[in-house]
Amino acid sequence: GCLGVLDGKYIQVQVPFRHKPHYRNRKGEVSVNVLGFCGPNMNYIFILTGWEGSTSDSHVLRDAITSKNGLKLPNGQYYLCDCSYTNGLGFLAPYRGVRYHLDEWGSGAEGSHNYKELYNLRHSKARNAIERSFIILKKRWVVLSSPAFYNIGTKNRMIMAYCLLHNFIRTTMVVYPIEVLVEESKINGIVIRAFVCAYFINNYQEFSSSPAK
Repeated sequence: GCLGVLDGKYIQVQVPFRHKPHYRNRKGEVSVNVLGFCGPNMNYIFILTGWEGSTSDSHVLRDAITSKNGLKLPNGQYYLCDCSYTNGLGFLAPYRGVRYHLDEWGSGAEGSHNYKELYNLRHSKARNAIERSFIILKKRWVVLSSPAFYNIGTKNRMIMAYCLLHNFIRTTMVVYPIEVLVEESKINGIVIRAFVCAYFINNYQEFSSSPAK
């Protein structure tokens, strides 16, 4: 069965000038490429950090499963991954060239036309857990959203520590305040819309009685 989901995340770091080309990722940021695995509950199962931002996702995954103390893959079980990784033993990727991301299935979009689209839709919904987990991690500890001034060794240890704290908080707290507001851009839109709506309601009489110009 499915053990969880995985994804890579760029986290910005400070490195000496001579090392910056190796740490510069495809977005132009100086970062490490962090590989994370989590379950449906968004708790981290495995984290690998330290690889330069220029390193490919597939290379980081290869290191994770071949290292002495790396990730163990039980026979017959698998993790969900995106198209950055190879579809193979222990890992299931979506179909290429077929609708995948959840925003492609938003309001007004047509339903699935075939088994590949249906598979991709279910795959994307399940894999959304790791994306949300990283969003929560970076919102809870904002130091992960900027290069900060810590050296690379310290920053890598901080990433690992924050992932452990993330799991501890989710395991011991009934309500997670950060997560109540973490529907990201959606939440911001909902809050803004609510304020605008409240303003119109409170000033309805004024608007309705004002002559048109």
